[in-house]
Formats: sequence, structure tokens, C-alpha cells
Amino acid sequence: MDLHRLDLNSDSVRRDWEQILAEAGLRPETAAETWGLYENNQLVAVGSRTDNILKCLAVAPEYQGGKAFDLITARLLQVVKADQISREADVLSWSGSDYDERAEILLAPGWDSVFVYTKAASAQAFSWLGFEILEFVDNKLVLMEKAGKSGGLKAYLDFIRHRSVSYLRRADPVSDQPAANEYLSRLDPASAADSDQPTAAEYDNLLKVKAPHDPVGVVSAIVMHANPFTLGHLYLTELAARESSLVHVFVLSEESQDFPAIDRLLLVKEATRHLTNLIVHPTGPYLVSAATFPSYFLSADEDTTVLQATLDAKIFKHRIAPALRIKRRYLGTEPLSHTTELYNRMLREVFGGEPELAIVPRIETGDGRPVSATRVRKAYREEAWQELDSLVPPATLEYLRKHRLAISSANIAENE
Repeated sequence: MDLHRLDLNSDSVRRDWEQILAEAGLRPETAAETWGLYENNQLVAVGSRTDNILKCLAVAPEYQGGKAFDLITARLLQVVKADQISREADVLSWSGSDYDERAEILLAPGWDSVFVYTKAASAQAFSWLGFEILEFVDNKLVLMEKAGKSGGLKAYLDFIRHRSVSYLRRADPVSDQPAANEYLSRLDPASAADSDQPTAAEYDNLLKVKAPHDPVGVVSAIVMHANPFTLGHLYLTELAARESSLVHVFVLSEESQDFPAIDRLLLVKEATRHLTNLIVHPTGPYLVSAATFPSYFLSADEDTTVLQATLDAKIFKHRIAPALRIKRRYLGTEPLSHTTELYNRMLREVFGGEPELAIVPRIETGDGRPVSATRVRKAYREEAWQELDSLVPPATLEYLRKHRLAISSANIAENE
């Protein structure tokens, strides 16, 4: 048997590929690369991947139960691993030996995992190759992970708890009162003195006593794309900070064509520096937007947004919220987006009141139009700086100006 990368621009190759998918009850879906397994010049198995997500794996009926599935999956794992090795080398080459938050975030646990979204009936075959089930939606959808050396979801949860303890140990960045250290010393004086190696277990201890500024004793969360961070995002974070003892803000780690994920996260941190009970985390690969959610195994009449939102909500409810003792999640409305409204509805259904959902109306500018990242990106493309000044906080405006200048300089250099 021979493995080859498939050229789906070839009519004959694409026809053979689509036939194998159809026989397996799968639909074609765009991917970064697709591989095929041949025997005697006959295509007998196929598989694709986009970044670290495997998709469209299928084996011709007469070759099922043999080694074809293992061979095609092994090749996909190899090409993903090669990409990950290259990525790690790039990050470490510019981070150096000193602590670098960018490197910590980019190489957070889960960065080198491999994922597959599949039917429940196919889960067993992947489990034999080292994949573990993270979550499922009825018998329609299973999300599985093959953890890399950084660790999988459990390691990621330890990572964000560790970040939280480290944050709470630091002195209050605004006032002269070392609020976090005082808070810690009320629980364990020794732990306040030992600030080098916080443990994940300390996070639970921190929540046994309210922080000095805490009026209600609620740990809350916000999940945002922040593409980029707007005054609407700022309003939501400030509201959550006033109404909570501690707020965890999760910024989607998924890359977009507009602004790099690491820039978006660091921008959120900069714009919320004044909120001393707010911690910003990367989502890692564990919260995925609808843009990259694969649907090749679903029937054409199934609503992929509903399934993706349900899966997202279940991961948050069953894994992330318990790990951080989150009791409330804040959401902003999106009056112009049916998808966002549907997403919010599925969160309500899955959460069932635990965690509590706080849905906050989106703020508007003086002309009655809602502040949204979509509107900000449009104004940015048009270089409407006066409008942007009314839509984003100063930190975002400064970032956008620098980003535009960098793009312009790169374009000039490319044309010279």
C-alpha cells in the first residue's frame, strides 16, 4: 500500500475521493491537505486535516477492519506533528531563555494535541490509536483528543488554575495595598511568602475566603473573540468585575485573518489592567468557533451551529466551570446576528441555570447603532479613525494605528 497527498483539483482524483466519502456516509469538506492510501493504483482510504484537526477519514468497504484506517490516520498524525515541531522551534527561537508570556501562551497545554470530531460509532476506532473522548452530543457528535507532550485538557485546566494563583499572589497593580497577598495570607501565611511555585490546589483554597474587595463571592467568566477588543467588551468586563469576586476572561486562541490571537489576548490584558479581580486566559484549542467546526459527518439538514454551540457549552459546563468554580457566565447580545442568538439559546439550554447566565444588552453609540467588533473592523479597513475613537478603548486604538502602520510598511517593502 502506498500513501500519497491527493490533488483534489484533479477531476478523477476528486471523484474517487468523493466516492469513498459517500460510501462512508460523509460529505466533502475543505481542508488544508488530504491524503490517500492506494493499493494496486486503487484509492482505498482517505483522510484530511486542517491544522491539528483530523477530518474526512474514510475507508473503502472492502478494506474496513484491516490496517487501512491505521495507516491513513498515522500519516495525518505525522504531518500534524511535523507542523507542530516547526511551530515550537519558531516560538522558542524568539522567546529566548527568559520568561516570555507570549511563549507561555502559544505553547500552553493542548497546543500540540490532535483532535477529531466524529460520529459516535467511529469513536472506538480512534480510541485504539490513543484518542480520548472529551465530550459528546447525544449520538451525533463526539470530540476526541490525542494529547501531545504538553498534556491535554487536564493539563490545560491545571495551567489556568496555576495562572490564577499566580495572579492573585501579585500585589494590587493599581493601589498600594498588596490585596492578593493579603488575601492569600488569610488562608495560608506560608503560601503568601512562597511566591515562586504556586500549585493548582491553592486555587480552591483561595475561594474559601472572599477577597477583601468582594461584595458577593461569585466567580464569573466571559468568553470572547475580541477581534478586536471594543468598548462593548470593556463595558461587559467592567460590569462583571463589579458584580463578581473574580472574573476569568477567556480569549479565543483560534487564529483569524484580522488580528493574531496572541495580540488579541495581550490587548485584552492591557485594556483591563485597571480591573484587579480579572484574569485573562487563552482558550487553547478547547473552545472553537463555528468557522472551524467540521461538519463533514453530519447530514445536510442538521444545524451545525446548534451542535457546535451545544458541544462548546458542555465543555464549559462540565470541564472549565468546575475547575475554576465558575458560577456565572456573562454574554453580550448581538441584535444583528441570528447565529449569536442561537448560540446564546443553546448555552441557556445546556447550562440549565448552572452556571448562571447573565445576558447583557450591547451598548450603542449616540446614533443608536450597537458597538460591535464587526463594525470596528469595517471602520479599521476604511481608516475611519474618528469613528474608531468612539468604538474602542485607547489601548485598542493605539494597537490599531500601529497595526495599520506595520501593514503599510510591509506592503511598501514588498513592492520595492
